[in-house]
Amino acid sequence: MKYTIRIIVFFQLLSFSSCQREIKDKIFAKLQLDSAKQDSCILVLNNITDFNWDTVYIVEPSVTLDELNKVLGFYYPFWDDIADRIIFTFERRVVYHEDKFPYSDVPTNEHVYFSFDKDTGDYIKLANKNAIFTAIRSQSYDYITYKLIRK
Repeated sequence: MKYTIRIIVFFQLLSFSSCQREIKDKIFAKLQLDSAKQDSCILVLNNITDFNWDTVYIVEPSVTLDELNKVLGFYYPFWDDIADRIIFTFERRVVYHEDKFPYSDVPTNEHVYFSFDKDTGDYIKLANKNAIFTAIRSQSYDYITYKLIRK
């Protein structure tokens, strides 16, 4: 009986550890390590992805589906609702996408966000080799935030 329970627990732990984490969770974990001794660090987006991509689009919730289709140059089939989006493409096909809805039911004490400015407008489009950011860490009580600024 003891061995059966140990085997079940082992396989449960194995399955949990192999679950794919969201990109923003991976970014947060990487920044936690890299900024442990300082309040800023460099993030190379390609270093945290485990799939091939040539372009990343970081899109604010204000962008409509029609606008997003124009930005991408093709129809985006994963539209659900307004959301912060990060979309990775390879040869004009979506290879990974992630939507973060502004009013999520899941509370968090950690947050990663991309800085938009007058040059970027409501979206950022970067080639793989140019997806490099300076991450600025701030903390208020237990709430940790990383602001990612294009380098």
